[in-house]
Amino acid sequence: MREGLKNPNIASGDVEIVVDNLEILNRAETLPIQPFAEENQAGEDLRFKYRYLDLRRFEDATDAEKTR
Repeated sequence: MREGLKNPNIASGDVEIVVDNLEILNRAETLPIQPFAEENQAGEDLRFKYRYLDLRRFEDATDAEKTR
């Protein structure tokens, strides 16, 4: 177990997995906007079209929670 990675709050907190082989079963297309990017490069029209992705951005998600 690497230092600082132990999590006693979950049942599997003491388990570390080393992967020998990884098979990707289904590839996904690139998102139309990048909700976790530092810079927002999407235009306003695209942000409104994919509002459910745009709301995942930290600043907007905080504002959305305030309006509920």
